[in-house]
Amino acid sequence: MSTRNLILIALWALTACSKGSSRQSSETAATSGRPDSATYATEDTAHSRLYPGKPFPAVQVLDLDEKKVSAASLVAGRPSLVLFIDPDCESCRNFLAVWDKEVRDLPPGLNVLGITKVDPQYAKQYKQDSGFPHPLYSDEDGTFARDYRIKIYPTVVGTYPDGLVAFVGKAVTPEFTPKKAAELLGQAIAAKKQRDGGG
Repeated sequence: MSTRNLILIALWALTACSKGSSRQSSETAATSGRPDSATYATEDTAHSRLYPGKPFPAVQVLDLDEKKVSAASLVAGRPSLVLFIDPDCESCRNFLAVWDKEVRDLPPGLNVLGITKVDPQYAKQYKQDSGFPHPLYSDEDGTFARDYRIKIYPTVVGTYPDGLVAFVGKAVTPEFTPKKAAELLGQAIAAKKQRDGGG
């Protein structure tokens, strides 16, 4: 198997929210026949600039106090899962209801954060009302949607400690639990270490 094929991108398009509607994404890849029925691809290069092996972008996002911070700095130095969510998206609510319940399944040291397209004040109210258990940031300008094609919610991006993207899972469903996300990232990190001669 080639190096490129070692990194899997988890893609589900059953209940994706995209621009306020639920539809199957044109960005999904062919099903690989894996037993978990997930749709996978090795790269999403045709439609996205956010894909495995590329640096997580240094997009300026806002924290809940409206302070600018580089998104790349939020994942630097730690294995990370970035949840792209839309508080008004029913698919996101269903996904997060499971995610929040099972967040204890995440291994210690794994960095998890959310990025949303709503303004910081709305994001702050959402975090307070929902009890979202991770740091939450606002991409109010829509840079990730415009420049990196993150238009389907929820999307989960895994990153290596060096800040490179390990996988992009678009239109994830509640079945993509914290445990599954952590396992996928762990497998990608182990494969990268082996490729880099560190294991």
